[in-house]
Amino acid sequence: MSRAGKGRHLWHRSDANQKEQVEALRAIGCLVWHIGRPSDLLVFREDKGLRLIETKRRKGKLTPGQVKAREAGWPIIVAETVDAVLAEFGAVGR
Repeated sequence: MSRAGKGRHLWHRSDANQKEQVEALRAIGCLVWHIGRPSDLLVFREDKGLRLIETKRRKGKLTPGQVKAREAGWPIIVAETVDAVLAEFGAVGR
């Protein structure tokens, strides 16, 4: 993995379940952007508005930067499963 200075990655690795979550979100009419910071995804659906979604594997931890962003008031939603991410938009599992 390449580094851009001390402790800074040039890229970040997405969690293994992110692709499945993105596909599920798009299937219910969401627009999804991969933003990386302060969360993995910026998601929009007309009837629900914008959401910042951080995809995590089960028991995954937020980075120190994500913790600071949440403490500063950024409404980052942590989703470990497809069902959890769909629930944020009032949808049930596929």
